[in-house]
Amino acid sequence: MDTIKFFVQLFYIYLLVGIVFALVFVWRGIAKIDDSAKGISWKTRLFLFPGSAALWPFLLQKSVQAARQRAASAKNPGQKPFLNNID
Repeated sequence: MDTIKFFVQLFYIYLLVGIVFALVFVWRGIAKIDDSAKGISWKTRLFLFPGSAALWPFLLQKSVQAARQRAASAKNPGQKPFLNNID
C-alpha cells in the first residue's frame, strides 16, 4: 500500500509542477518557441493549457533549446538558424 501512495504522490507532484509550468509557458513562453504564437487569444491559450501541463518536460526541454539557439544567434548575428544551414 505504501508503494501505491508513493506513486500517487509522485503523480501529484508531476501534476503540480506541470500546472505551474503551463501557467508560465502559456502566458509567456509559447511565443519564444513558436513565432506564430505571438498575439494568440486567451481562448487559444486556455485550449493549450492542459497539453502544456501534461507534456511539461518536453516543452521545458524545447524552451531551453530555443533559449540556447537565441543566445547563439545573438553572438553571431549573421549566422543562419540551424535548420536553414543545411544546403
